[in-house]
Amino acid sequence: MANTLRVNDLPQILRSYDLRAPEEQPPEDERCFVCRSSWTGASSQSDTSHNGSGTTCEPARIHPCGHWVGRKCFHRLANSGMDQCQFCRSGVTVLADPCPQWLRLLVTSYWFKTQIAFLYKVFDFEEHRQLAEELLVGTLSVARSNDFLAWLAVASAFQHALFFAAPIFVWLNFRICSWIFRTDLPELWLFRLLTGTPADIYSNDARYSAVLWNICMSLALLHVARDGGARARLVAFGASLFIGRIVILMLGLGGVLLLFVASFGLYVLAARSLVKLGMQFRSRG
Repeated sequence: MANTLRVNDLPQILRSYDLRAPEEQPPEDERCFVCRSSWTGASSQSDTSHNGSGTTCEPARIHPCGHWVGRKCFHRLANSGMDQCQFCRSGVTVLADPCPQWLRLLVTSYWFKTQIAFLYKVFDFEEHRQLAEELLVGTLSVARSNDFLAWLAVASAFQHALFFAAPIFVWLNFRICSWIFRTDLPELWLFRLLTGTPADIYSNDARYSAVLWNICMSLALLHVARDGGARARLVAFGASLFIGRIVILMLGLGGVLLLFVASFGLYVLAARSLVKLGMQFRSRG
């Protein structure tokens, strides 16, 4: 399980679905439409090649559509987020969902998934993988849960510090440009040079003009980066500088710092709630 699932899949694992025991045996010539294994005990090498277990599927009927499916096959797909009938694509009745809605929204968001992906990529150590597996199967002890939370928090703090370094880098670069061109908004220097606009453009709504200029430049560079090629990464990096400048112009450096602190705090809250939820439903494996 831990090889394919991640910490943010826990709410999906804890969900229980209306899979009903069959009142009658399914047709002998019918197979599980997920792994293509037969329902009966026919020996079959083909069964082993399909589901890798050498055993046949335990049949169950999906409610409300009534299609047959292997019970373990359905749970394997549902744990990965594919909680529909894969035959007719209709929804499956949920019997119980212990995860609060706010926590589910957080851990299934792109924001949280990106941080978890970073965690698994940069801090992918054997001990950490073991802790994650214990959480997913419900065998994580109270003592080891603290180690697991510390791993999540340290990895997220490192990631947030790394991301905050990018706006600082952008801010420093534009401060240097401001000193060179003797203006607080160096991105409008070229515009002023080409059009002969007087210096008072930098008053009043000048900041919004600078934001518009940076938006246009970032969109243009992102469009060029889409074409790929050897320069795509360099062009994308240039676009990220303009995007960072937009954020700083709108929020200020202090606002960006506050945003990252709030993001880190919300992540720690979500991670702590996720581990607590897993501890409440131990011994599931």
